[in-house]
Amino acid sequence: MTTNPGYKAGMNKGMGPKGRILYKFGGVILLLLAIHLIVVIIGLYTSKRLSGDAAEINYAGSVRMRSFKIGFLLNRLETADNEERPRLKKEVEEERGLVEETLYGLRDGNPKYGLPGEKDKEILNQLNMIISEWEEVISPLIKRIIDAETPDEAKPLTSRYNDNTVAYVSAVDKTV
Repeated sequence: MTTNPGYKAGMNKGMGPKGRILYKFGGVILLLLAIHLIVVIIGLYTSKRLSGDAAEINYAGSVRMRSFKIGFLLNRLETADNEERPRLKKEVEEERGLVEETLYGLRDGNPKYGLPGEKDKEILNQLNMIISEWEEVISPLIKRIIDAETPDEAKPLTSRYNDNTVAYVSAVDKTV
């Protein structure tokens, strides 16, 4: 088979060996830039889609931290003097409200926190069970401890709260 010298001459017209190398190098660079652009677009899309998941994980951690902080404050409340008691009660109430706001945000969504709300029925059912336990068991228990007249009355309630908190927080973490 013979090659057509005119064909070869037409391809190389005006291009020496350095030009061909630069031409090939430019093609590789363009290919790498296209791949980079695709990776950036996929990364942006994924991070946008997952931003709600990251917020949910962050706020599940907030529920954990606040639940343990409430336990700490309730334990301090048992031995607090009359001056410190109102401040501790107020702080417990604030933390209790923030836990509730976070739980409802995980379930219903809250743009303020970047939470999209749950759409999956199974996870939604789990969140509803967690919220029900909060509303029916844990939150009323906190209220009873705050309203207790004496430390002796509050002590077994505080112990019950502390016992329930670890399992409750674990259920929140597992669901999220």
